[in-house]
Amino acid sequence: MFFLKLLYWGYLVIWTGALIHWLRRKGFYPILGRGWSTRILWLVTFVFLNPLLTLAYLLFGVFLKPPAMPIPPGRRRWVSASALLYIGLVIVVFERPVFRSDKRPVTVSGPAATNAVESKADERNKASFNAQATEFRSQVQRSSTATKFNANSARFACGTLHIRNESEHPAVEKAGRLLQESLSRLPFVETVTYFPAGTAPETGGMLPDVTVMLDCPEFKEEFRLLGRHVRAQVRCAVARTPMQGNSHVSKGDDPPLIDFEMKTELELESEMRGVESASAKYGNEAKEIAKELGKEITQKLLDYAKEHGLAPRPPESLMPPYEAFADDLPFLKAHGVPSVVSGHGMMTKNLTIWRFRDDRPTTQVLAALSDSLAAAGWKGVSHDTEGDSPTMCRERGAETLMVFRERNERPFSARQTIVWTDPEAEAKPAPPRPGPLVARYEKRMSHDEITSAMTALLDSGPDTETLLMYAPLMWHGELKRRWEEAVLSRPAQNADAWLQLTQIWKDRKRAEQARDALMKARVMAQVEEDYNYRHNDIERMAKELGIKDVSKAPLDAEAFQECGFADLDETSGPVHGVIALGEALPCFLRGKGGEITVCAVKITQDYFLREGEQPEALTPSVTAVFIDRESHGGSTSRHGGQVRNGVWQAEGSFDLGLGEDRRRIAASIRGLEDGRFEVTLTPVD
Repeated sequence: MFFLKLLYWGYLVIWTGALIHWLRRKGFYPILGRGWSTRILWLVTFVFLNPLLTLAYLLFGVFLKPPAMPIPPGRRRWVSASALLYIGLVIVVFERPVFRSDKRPVTVSGPAATNAVESKADERNKASFNAQATEFRSQVQRSSTATKFNANSARFACGTLHIRNESEHPAVEKAGRLLQESLSRLPFVETVTYFPAGTAPETGGMLPDVTVMLDCPEFKEEFRLLGRHVRAQVRCAVARTPMQGNSHVSKGDDPPLIDFEMKTELELESEMRGVESASAKYGNEAKEIAKELGKEITQKLLDYAKEHGLAPRPPESLMPPYEAFADDLPFLKAHGVPSVVSGHGMMTKNLTIWRFRDDRPTTQVLAALSDSLAAAGWKGVSHDTEGDSPTMCRERGAETLMVFRERNERPFSARQTIVWTDPEAEAKPAPPRPGPLVARYEKRMSHDEITSAMTALLDSGPDTETLLMYAPLMWHGELKRRWEEAVLSRPAQNADAWLQLTQIWKDRKRAEQARDALMKARVMAQVEEDYNYRHNDIERMAKELGIKDVSKAPLDAEAFQECGFADLDETSGPVHGVIALGEALPCFLRGKGGEITVCAVKITQDYFLREGEQPEALTPSVTAVFIDRESHGGSTSRHGGQVRNGVWQAEGSFDLGLGEDRRRIAASIRGLEDGRFEVTLTPVD
């Protein structure tokens, strides 16, 4: 950093000296002739404040003396051509305006891709010359909000991502491509497609699992000597489907996927001093934006995957073809707006979103739209005109239409700055222009079509996790009966499965079996990393079954044994087990008072974003999770392990019980060649 500062001030001294030399010198080597042409040429090079152009002046304007006698034409042409070629090359590489890259979508493959996707990247960008010698300082303020809607059995889908850039600025364009590179490193991602401003997915195409909307409403740039000062505001919204609105409407036929929306706002202030090529311009700002957004988005998507589990690929019967929308919405015709997105996806025949301007009060606009929609056969579901976010929702058969106004976030100029003004002289500022209106049209599969799809799913013999995921769509009658029989025929292996069994027995008026299944759900919840993950569901089900204080109800050893827990009190030596990634080896022991204490080792694969690293540094790490649960509490610890002689190994111990009941259990884990893990739990005392 000190060296760059020294170069910066040293160059300014040389540039100033060269300018004084230009003012005092009476004649130059005739690059463009002996008149004013050559003098003006050198003056132009000073304007750019470019060290390479200053070097050209030193070589051809200072050290190359004006000839005292006529020069051979061949020699003068050679010197002039060399000087002009050098100056022109420097101006083209370093000083030409920054142009946006071609407006073409770019698709890259992720780790989960079955077939590598050939990138459609701009070849001109690949061949560009990036060079810089700069000092860059930045400060970023970040604020985020997140909302989530989901059923208990909902899973997280993140195989395909779309990044939609709505900003024309080159810095945000570069940030979008860097963000694409970062998100493509996520372990469950198949493809990430980046859409520059002015481009959109093809109408009627498959909707992505996750959409990232990127915008830069403000980018203020002040030029400095050999540098610039930037203040920018960047907004990013990440959701299963874009522009979800201010309320969530469910008719019971939602796809079994978590619906989420995360909004992040960055305020970047940076200063750059130095020299950079035109292709490298705004590269530092873009890296800063992509780093902050990538870190936030990556961590949130990893959390969703860990909390809810990844959704399996849906059956073809739940992926209906695209059905074009009959354009009978008069307000869209009046505004003549194209759709932001229009495609089909899981259980969705058409999702089309429009965004248009109407600066009248929102309630007035919605009232006018309500009358025109009623004439077109749309029936009212809700018309919330109260509060800050009025929303209108209408239905027509399997079609749903929601209209709302995008919220105007606080303007970039509204930082926390105190400015003293004369209230009498100060005119009232004009109110900010209201945000655009959004219309979301969605046509889902009908109930009969979903029932047929679920029947086909049951005919295919799905695994237990798939059965649990689609439980909300197994509505009634024969379909529900077949689903229940399929669930009952499979062994329950986690708390979710036992809760579903509890619901089945409850619906069949089999109270004893329902209570037994609920107790086993409590047992399996003991080995969840988040002990309270299903606490509310267990409490609710217990209340429906008439069980009071279910969390205090005793659990007997037989329930643990039936759920596959090893009894450390009955074993004469260590307990051995071989488990796969994501599985656990659970054990229990009894205290002298009969209390049950649980310990388990679970193997997971975690992904870490260490502070100060770029998102592309995301790497997998096999982790041994040590879980213990006792009557007076519990704990969870994680051990990263290490590779010894080519074998992954980890060791640790449990300290269980208090006083005379205190026990220590040693644990050792060793990776096997088939990808599974051998776990040994040994009572020490």
